[in-house]
Amino acid sequence: MIEFVSVSRFDSKARARRSRHSFVEDRLLLIRSGRFSARIQGQAIEGGVGDVVLFPSGVTITDRSYAGDLLRCVHVLFRWPGRPASIPLQVADTEGRMALLGEWLLGESAAHVMSRPAIRHGYVAALAGEYLRLARKDEPALVRGVREYGVRHLAEPFQLHDLAGHMHLHERYLIRKFKRLCGMTPMAFLRRQRLEQARRLAYETDAPLKAIADQVGIGDPYQLSRLFKACFGVGIRELRKARLR
Repeated sequence: MIEFVSVSRFDSKARARRSRHSFVEDRLLLIRSGRFSARIQGQAIEGGVGDVVLFPSGVTITDRSYAGDLLRCVHVLFRWPGRPASIPLQVADTEGRMALLGEWLLGESAAHVMSRPAIRHGYVAALAGEYLRLARKDEPALVRGVREYGVRHLAEPFQLHDLAGHMHLHERYLIRKFKRLCGMTPMAFLRRQRLEQARRLAYETDAPLKAIADQVGIGDPYQLSRLFKACFGVGIRELRKARLR
């Protein structure tokens, strides 16, 4: 179940900050004016008016900066235990639905009616649902097919020929076309999907490393540890320590 934690307006003059940290909760930044940039999991993010940036729980964020006369945004903290792996870290709120939901959530929180938490949880669930809709709206069919195959077979080891056979495509053609769309091979994409699910399990549960490795189809906990550190820049033990701070 998605749970509301807090919501606030955030205004800041242009500045830059080099820092390295991770959040305990998932966060959404709904940008109303100005520009925002950061590196999230090593990925460069540039956001402007109408953009929404997702900071997943347990993910390392560095090099934040704010540009323009004034950065104005709505800042939502929440817990999203079922957040899909490989979700984009930024979407464009072209229809303004997320901005409207953010304003409603601010108004509901400002009312200080503590007996209505279900309403706040409902608004946050709607925000998460709209974020997913926007993230998947323009996703190419090939990418969607590969991602969905990875979700269905998350706990199973499989090879490129298994995926290509499922997609009814030649292996070389699948690699070439997928890389043109995503900048990485389909197997690298699916490995990242496994690791993101492992990160979520490591951060949100106390499951032993071997159990997590089995659940994400890697099997060997030592290999999982090595791949995890290479992907996210922190080890699983460090990630769990950050949760307790």
